Amino acid sequence: MKAFSRFLVRRLIPDWERGEDLKVRARYGQLEGGVSIVVNLVLFVVKLALGVVFGSVALVADSIHTLSDSATSLVVIVGMRAASRPSDRRHPYGHARLEAVAALVVAVMLFVSGFELLLHGARRLVSPAGLAIPPWAVAVVAATVLAKELLARFAYHLGDMIDSQALRADGMHHRSDAYSTVLVLFALVAAQMGVAAADGAAGIAVGCFVLWSGWALAREATTPLLGAAPSEALLAEVATLARVSPEILGVHDIVVHSYGDERFVSLHLEVPASLSGLAMHELAETAEAAVAERLGGHCTVHMDPLNREHPLYAPVAEAVAEMVRDEPGIESFHDLRMMGQADHSKAVFDVVLSPDRDEQERLDAVAHLRRRFRERFPKLPLVVNAEPRYAYTVKECGMQK
Repeated sequence: MKAFSRFLVRRLIPDWERGEDLKVRARYGQLEGGVSIVVNLVLFVVKLALGVVFGSVALVADSIHTLSDSATSLVVIVGMRAASRPSDRRHPYGHARLEAVAALVVAVMLFVSGFELLLHGARRLVSPAGLAIPPWAVAVVAATVLAKELLARFAYHLGDMIDSQALRADGMHHRSDAYSTVLVLFALVAAQMGVAAADGAAGIAVGCFVLWSGWALAREATTPLLGAAPSEALLAEVATLARVSPEILGVHDIVVHSYGDERFVSLHLEVPASLSGLAMHELAETAEAAVAERLGGHCTVHMDPLNREHPLYAPVAEAVAEMVRDEPGIESFHDLRMMGQADHSKAVFDVVLSPDRDEQERLDAVAHLRRRFRERFPKLPLVVNAEPRYAYTVKECGMQK
């Protein structure tokens, strides 16, 4: 099926290899959605006709599920086409997240279909009716399972080629229809063996499966809309790209916002305080260009000058490192700055808190660190900034948040 999918893509989609281009992505959606709509309409007519002729509520319910696949494919076409629109005054980040919205609409339609199937199945379970379906009709229904599985694989393959959540969501809907038809087949066979309640039970089972598919899809679709956490690999790549000079002492507070394939990144770079303002500015621009060119989108760099020549820097850094090692709620610290002169100094640094702790535990960990610092340096004012959950720090020994 992969070979067939690639054959269609290469023949029907200009610039098919440019999967990051929104216009090209829209053409992928039109191809998958168009094929799905045609096939699903044919399967809907076949299932509905057999269900009505032979009086199978499970088969009628399954035909409705198949028809809903056509509707969701239409949503995918419209959603991906809308997502391809460029940015405008009201939407400066573009419309790429409409692709996730399309997937969420598909999930809602699955929920509606699932409840309808549950109701139909419950009615037939309460009032069962005998079924007499010839073997040829059962064979036709079995053939629709194969057709839906091939359609699901087609959608998944196209989705993987451009990393499209909406196309994979449509594939999930197709596969749920194939699974539901398998349940209907069992019900038809059981009905021939005298189990009158099998038809209604299968209708309920199909409804539950469709509801589960809708829930799984909704959960996946809402993640990019709410703001998904960047992967460890992406964070490590950002940190590596930003280290454009040996003068960069550290990278932290990486924040990533994604709008489709376009990313907006901000980060902090630690540099020696002895560098001139012009030199820091040039380093920042070089790092911004390196990250933006590789990842796409835009990058903003904030420079943190460290005065390691301060007489209190070394003893404070050593003491804080020891405290952090002993504090289970704190993973690391960075950006230690000694403000003022030796006799009128103030220590300022950021801490990386454990993401697995709740908010109160995070606050308690910082408060405990402050108490220990005051015991060690009673005359030295301290400012501790806790890194927020959406900002990340990458260490050479592994990623820490």
